[in-house]
Amino acid sequence: IGAVARVVSGIDSGENARYVTFAWEISSLCTDRIALYSKGKGYRRWAALSRTVIDWRHEGGLVSADSRSTIRNRSFHRRSGIEYSYVYGGKVAARKLTPSIPDHGSVGIFTSNPEVELEILALMNSRIGTLLGRTLSGSLNLSVGCVERFPLVPRDATNLPRIQRLAEACCALAEWLARESEPIERRMILGEAPALHRTWQEMDGVAATLHCLEGALESELVTAFELDEENQTIIDMDIGRPCAWRPLDIEAQRCPSIPEDSRLELRDAFAVAREIIEADPRT
Repeated sequence: IGAVARVVSGIDSGENARYVTFAWEISSLCTDRIALYSKGKGYRRWAALSRTVIDWRHEGGLVSADSRSTIRNRSFHRRSGIEYSYVYGGKVAARKLTPSIPDHGSVGIFTSNPEVELEILALMNSRIGTLLGRTLSGSLNLSVGCVERFPLVPRDATNLPRIQRLAEACCALAEWLARESEPIERRMILGEAPALHRTWQEMDGVAATLHCLEGALESELVTAFELDEENQTIIDMDIGRPCAWRPLDIEAQRCPSIPEDSRLELRDAFAVAREIIEADPRT
């Protein structure tokens, strides 16, 4: 990854209690003096809402004047890319980074190639990525140097476009779930009316579709890296296999319906899921 992307650490504000607060605690009169602040979000894959903001008056001059603060990598501030949590707890998870000021607990990965970005997301959100993290790190922290040594999906893999398409669909579904499962934060952060009308069938249907695509993505990565049965067994024993990948009810093996008001937004993601299910009903 280090050969095609920049992996950079975020800032240390010096005193979060003074400079950092939740987005919904700020008056609309103060929006010109704050910036979205991306802290480590734990085990969140593909997408997540940023809830915090930082006092960024004078382009961070107030924070940088604090002797306890450390301002790093200014050229990557307020840029979109990928982020992962520095304290990863043995489970690697990456997600899209919205333009913001990154915290030291949120490590950023930046590349100008959107296809490479999707490949990195696919790898880091797979069991292969978690195994790589545990092997290279050896601790609960995933440093910049470790991620720079992660391999890319082989360029000669014939299924590379399919991996990119699956990763893009996973991002779309996860972003929808992040917004719709946290209606209050959606209203406070994005300024949108909360979608309190969501039913559990809609939420579970989208979540199940995302899980289906993640399983298909794992299979594609195994093929791309040409992992033999022995290596697959090592991954199963060390990382485990999600039980939901094994069908429990044959009547449930069908593609869920798209929520009516999200048909256009999620159309492409559900099209990918239908292709997989129709190709192999056992998925």
